[in-house]
Amino acid sequence: MKMLLLKGQLSRIKKIYEADKVGITGQQCLKLILRVKKMYEAKSFMLKILRLVIKREELESSKTPDQLVLSGLTGRILSLIDILQDEHRVFKRPFVIQGMDYVQRLRDEYTKLNKEFFDHFQVEFESV
Repeated sequence: MKMLLLKGQLSRIKKIYEADKVGITGQQCLKLILRVKKMYEAKSFMLKILRLVIKREELESSKTPDQLVLSGLTGRILSLIDILQDEHRVFKRPFVIQGMDYVQRLRDEYTKLNKEFFDHFQVEFESV
């Protein structure tokens, strides 16, 4: 705690929660603070993902969805879910929305959108 310059904060936390009576050490307190910080980061990732999911679903249900924007949102959602699952082992389970594995659904749709895009524009690459 001295190295992190948190000795003052630790003494205040111990005083507020009467940690000396319970026997909480500085190391235990630091572990708890770090866990809370990780869960806060996970919560912000989840909120970003859910906002993008809502935006994507609204765009998909519109009369003329922009396929390029839809493809971009799909890729962004997939990458955020992958980051969340890599950084927070609690979330390594399937990402289920409305009773289905949302990641698998997005990957299927993303593959379909990319195929349509490349078929429509006939993109060819030349080797130099």
